[in-house]
Amino acid sequence: MLTSDMMLKLYHPGKNFLTVSVTGQHCELMCKHCNARFLKHMTSASAPESLYEIALKAEKDGSLGMLISGGSDRTGKVPIFNYLDIIEKIKKNTDLTLNLHTGLIDEEDVKSLKNLDIDVISFDVVGSETAVRNVYGLDLEQNYFDRILGAFEDAGLNVVPHVTAGLDSGEDSGEERALNIIARHPPKMVVVNSLIPHPGQVLEEHRLVPVLKLAGQVLPAETKLGIGCMRPRDVEIPIGMLQKSRISSIAMPSHNFQRQLDEHGLEYLEKNGCCAFESI
Repeated sequence: MLTSDMMLKLYHPGKNFLTVSVTGQHCELMCKHCNARFLKHMTSASAPESLYEIALKAEKDGSLGMLISGGSDRTGKVPIFNYLDIIEKIKKNTDLTLNLHTGLIDEEDVKSLKNLDIDVISFDVVGSETAVRNVYGLDLEQNYFDRILGAFEDAGLNVVPHVTAGLDSGEDSGEERALNIIARHPPKMVVVNSLIPHPGQVLEEHRLVPVLKLAGQVLPAETKLGIGCMRPRDVEIPIGMLQKSRISSIAMPSHNFQRQLDEHGLEYLEKNGCCAFESI
């Protein structure tokens, strides 16, 4: 019998987990992979006071946690830093588990997060400067991700790096390099997402499964590996690769996937909330 620590976790965000945008549907950067379309499905908190009210109502309505994110400014940063006092207030006055999506921040921003009681910080890592330029329209220093992951590590923050397979139009976007950078600053968990095509966009192949295999080879044994909710729903995870890739959690599994788990007699534990909570 597997213990709950060893068992595959299936995470269902649903009504128990709220996603909030501090910029509403607005994004200055308008990256090619998103173009602000994902903001449309998030609750808007375009003022700090409204974020606090949203948090109080969410807990009253039975939510377990909340993702605080939003559109990016022209530098790639999510403008959450006017909200830090409110975020601290939410942590003090509610039992909500918080996941903070920062965008492309700098070392001073990391220092400002150090004394906050944040449960999880989600941080996207891209291994190809070309992909960063094509998708974000930004020119980052070559060692940017190495440097910021080091700052997170020094600050003792629970950062969960996210790698998006096929970020640049479905092509190899330096995912292996991204995973090697992450491995130099081993976090508790890494989440692998996969590019969701725009309506009408057809990808020749999806890179999710190959990148998961790479992650199982590159990441340290103690780092948990999760499959995030940001992925095309038509890409199934082969049951046979679960243990080989050390996948410990999957967000929003399909009914077909769960049926296959049952048919193979594989044990799993269903949980509400964000898959990044597996790092806590």
